[in-house]
Amino acid sequence: MTGSQSHKGIRMHWNDVMLRKRYNPLTAYKQSKLCNILFAKGLNDRLTNTGIMAYVVDPGLVKTDIGNKQTGGIVNLVWLMRKKHGVSPEVPAKTYEFLLDKHPASPGLYYCSCKEKGYSRQVTSENADKLFVLSQKLCGISYDRWEEKL
Repeated sequence: MTGSQSHKGIRMHWNDVMLRKRYNPLTAYKQSKLCNILFAKGLNDRLTNTGIMAYVVDPGLVKTDIGNKQTGGIVNLVWLMRKKHGVSPEVPAKTYEFLLDKHPASPGLYYCSCKEKGYSRQVTSENADKLFVLSQKLCGISYDRWEEKL
């Protein structure tokens, strides 16, 4: 999964996960990145004996147009200036490649620039389980049925 250091600056809004009461794009972004790392943790907790590992890669600031999608005015201008300081997409791609080529698999969870990095204290098995249960409910699926096929 693709992550961001922004996951460190937020807690899950468990009482309003969809942020319906107080939506803010930056809060939604940060929470989505926290969800990515919680989901990876939840997968790893469940797939312990399978040899399958889930990871979160933080690409850092990358020179792409992602910040210009459906934006305009000042947001467009800020992103145009900000992305000049980013790296080419090939740089974070090396971290994905690094993790895919590791045999045996790397034991970590969160990586940036081919190195394991620390992550938020919010990334716990308890929070990962809570998100996993919520995800199953929202998607109408059951991990137990999937687990039987492994």
